[in-house]
Amino acid sequence: MSFFLYLLFIIALVEFVFSELWNRYYFLYGFYIFNKTFEYSNSDFTLNNINNFIKFMDKTESVAHYKGKCFDENTFFFRKKFFSFGFFRNDFENLHGIISIDTENRVVKLKCNTCYSYLLLTTYMFPIFFQQSKNVLTALLTAFIVFSLYFFSGLFRYKKLAKEISKLVH
Repeated sequence: MSFFLYLLFIIALVEFVFSELWNRYYFLYGFYIFNKTFEYSNSDFTLNNINNFIKFMDKTESVAHYKGKCFDENTFFFRKKFFSFGFFRNDFENLHGIISIDTENRVVKLKCNTCYSYLLLTTYMFPIFFQQSKNVLTALLTAFIVFSLYFFSGLFRYKKLAKEISKLVH
């Protein structure tokens, strides 16, 4: 079991470093939990709105715990701020993703993913719950509930982000 904890710690540390350094591959690839596409009509208007949104993402009330960065002209990354203070701060999820503008097809793509360390942590919880309860069904159910809470918490946050982007493209 201790090997698994070391592995989990190393993966979480690597994810933290990649996220802090805005590593391109960390944001482009991952375990996707939410994808959405928005059509738009005016390219300049949409690009300007998305650019401003990314710059001032942490000032927008519904996504204030997130921070964004422009990667290139049509690609933007976002992640949760690591050091943010607030009464309703939720440290349970560590979500990140990419907003890309496809000028050929006139769509904005939102791809949101989650960290592998959280998925590993949920996997690690199963043997612990099994050891405590000695019942496979109870352990599976508990691990499933923990994973579901994490998944739906992230999904809720991403839907808020999608709502903000929808406002920007129309």
